Amino acid sequence: MKKVLFGAAVAALGLSSCGSGQLSEVKTLSTLQDSVSYAYGAMIGESVRTQVGSDNEDFNFITYASAMQTALEGGEVLMNKEVIQATLQNYFTKVKPAKDLAIEATFVEELKAANSNIITTESGLMYEIIEAGDATNMPLAVDTVAALYTGKFINGDIFDSTANRDNKPTEFPLNGVIKGWTEGIQLIGKGGKIKLWIPRDLAYGDKLMTFDVEIVDVKKLAAVEAE
Repeated sequence: MKKVLFGAAVAALGLSSCGSGQLSEVKTLSTLQDSVSYAYGAMIGESVRTQVGSDNEDFNFITYASAMQTALEGGEVLMNKEVIQATLQNYFTKVKPAKDLAIEATFVEELKAANSNIITTESGLMYEIIEAGDATNMPLAVDTVAALYTGKFINGDIFDSTANRDNKPTEFPLNGVIKGWTEGIQLIGKGGKIKLWIPRDLAYGDKLMTFDVEIVDVKKLAAVEAE
């Protein structure tokens, strides 16, 4: 079972071995063992991808897979628990944040060089107005808006989108979301479209994010309170 579990985890991640050929991918799940093993593999793979990123040059899948197999089979791994914890703590609190900041700085520099329409506010928010929308119906921070949006990381990976929820607008109070949204959405009116590049300190504190947003509706505070 341990070897089956390991194999399913490898296949679920869908990564190729570096110079050792392509790992086979599981296409069908015909038994309970297949399903349980694949579920574990998919869960572990998604967790690793979320933490280190699918394009992280610091991550070697073959080394990772070897360590996983050794641990699953009860073999002797090359690090004890203390070293493992210290290694990961140092990487995720110091090494990776420093590299991510450098990557984001390069991304911003290249972005601004390529697109002269981008405006940067005093807070560091970057935006481009695609359509201004209704100038007589502009949202304030206290208002509620309904919006269609797609959020991406700078590598292009989508992490959230109303397109994945039957393309139905999401409604939210503008002062109840991340700072970059609160500031940026006030720049367009109902029916407007805007592209936002939100630095980490105006988002969730860990990554620069991009959003394509369309305001479908604006509900003024007085109207919301009346409801």
